[in-house]
Amino acid sequence: MISLKKEKKCCLCAKPIYNNLVYCSPSCRRKKRKQKLSLLRPSIHFNGESTEIISPGSLGAAVELIIAADLMFKGFDVFRALSPHGCDLIICGADKKCFLVEVKTGWKNPQGEIRYPKVRKDKFDILAVYLREGTQIAYFPSLDKFRKKDSL
Repeated sequence: MISLKKEKKCCLCAKPIYNNLVYCSPSCRRKKRKQKLSLLRPSIHFNGESTEIISPGSLGAAVELIIAADLMFKGFDVFRALSPHGCDLIICGADKKCFLVEVKTGWKNPQGEIRYPKVRKDKFDILAVYLREGTQIAYFPSLDKFRKKDSL
């Protein structure tokens, strides 16, 4: 008699599985989970060094300072908020108007789209995203309409 039952294989190592399992062992399950998490939250690299040993709070503060420096080089007056519950940065642009900047750490997905954690759009004027793959910063919306008139 021919068995119609398909032989299942482990999702990670392709060893045969005889039960209704997805992985052949707990170690394969842990390895696959670690792979999935690394795709969702890859580590940031500063000057070629991984930041996995830095706490998330310290990493966020460092990224805020990097974006503050970038905005200063672009000709904005930048102020850092002291309260942890508000926006991250305040910038002054054209006509002495101030704008709230929310800073997030993001990444590019395999399709090349910029991804970042969920944000409340009513809490800021500009979203600054530091990309984990390198030193690229994306601003949403573009900084052109906020730029000072006397800057280059």
